[in-house]
Amino acid sequence: MSRRGTAAEETAKSDSIYHNRLVNMLVNPIRGVTPDIAVKARRVGGSTHQVPISIGSTQGKALAIRWLLGD
Repeated sequence: MSRRGTAAEETAKSDSIYHNRLVNMLVNPIRGVTPDIAVKARRVGGSTHQVPISIGSTQGKALAIRWLLGD
C-alpha cells in the first residue's frame, strides 16, 4: 500500500504537424535519448584518453535511432 497516492494517467497528445499520436510516440523517445556530446579516443603522452566532443544534431539523431532499435 503506497502512501504517495495514485499516479496521474497520461494520455499521448497528437503531433502538431501530422496530428498523429503514433508519430508523437516515436518522436518523443528519440528526443529523450539524443546525445549532445560523444567521447572520442585521443592519445596524450602514450596513453589513450576519452575526450568529450560535441556532435551535430543529425549525428545525434542517428545515434538515438540506432540505440532505440538495438543496433
